[in-house]
Amino acid sequence: MNGKYKVVRLNCKTRPTMEKEEDHLKRAGLDLIKVSGDEITDENLDADAVMVESASLPGEVINKLSKCKIISRIGIGVDKLDIKTATDKGIIVTNVPDFCKSELADHTMALILALARRLLQLDKGFREKDWSIRQKVNIQRLDGKNIGFIGFGRLAVAVAERSKAFGLKIFAYDPYVSEEIIKSHGGKKINSLEEIFSQCDIITLHLPLNKETYHLIGENLLKKMKPTAILINTARGSIVDEPALVKALKENLIAGAGLDVFENMNLFEVVPTKQYCPFFELDNVIVTPHSAPVSVESIEEVTERAAKEVVRVLSGIKPENIVNPEVLAKIKYLKD
Repeated sequence: MNGKYKVVRLNCKTRPTMEKEEDHLKRAGLDLIKVSGDEITDENLDADAVMVESASLPGEVINKLSKCKIISRIGIGVDKLDIKTATDKGIIVTNVPDFCKSELADHTMALILALARRLLQLDKGFREKDWSIRQKVNIQRLDGKNIGFIGFGRLAVAVAERSKAFGLKIFAYDPYVSEEIIKSHGGKKINSLEEIFSQCDIITLHLPLNKETYHLIGENLLKKMKPTAILINTARGSIVDEPALVKALKENLIAGAGLDVFENMNLFEVVPTKQYCPFFELDNVIVTPHSAPVSVESIEEVTERAAKEVVRVLSGIKPENIVNPEVLAKIKYLKD
């Protein structure tokens, strides 16, 4: 491999490089440039590859990249990347779509269990010497309840498999997944959002963020939910109309929510600032700082796999997970 290839790794402050990640790049003879923040400065516009965890790469930035062959997303979602512009320029975009399947499924179930069992309220009351708290907080049995999946891809399936162990009945809304596939995982396909929101005791979101899903969950659907139901979002904050959710929670239209993602909070700031979050004020919400994908193992895996995609492309080999496969028609140097 040509040793002059330059790899710019963004977000090194909030997601430091890992030993195996660096090892793969260095063994391939690549020059690794570590950038603390999320901006590609002028001296790095000649990068042959860009690795990004949380930075936004809009079209105006991608258009300035003069030599870039690959943008490797250290994670799953690509809503912050201008895929069309990258494709037009012949830049391959990759991601790591299943690195945190176990972690996300475990975290989703943890939120469900904590809300159903009212763990935060029980902990707080017990610490305050209120032994009767267990009679006050309406603890819910999971066995026999309905769980509704909005989106039924690989991550949702992992949650569904865990749900069955708790006796939950599985329902799924996903226009892109067949009834047969959902049935093969013990679920029933529901063809309307209104029906699944009114029927289920737990709604869990497993969707990408795009024009189709932006604010998909709003006031009308939240009003369809049972007053004892809970909403879980470990996908993307902007899928939910947050003011509508805050209103539903304050007015007890639903029992609670478990949130790991937020529309208007930047959890990847190099220097954290004090940010307002309306959910902090509500005691029927559990919030976590986009930690559903995180474990020691998952971080090592995602950084290593993202680095391997860079090595593949710069070695002239087709990557494993291409977000924009249509770009291959513009590229002649790759082999399978």
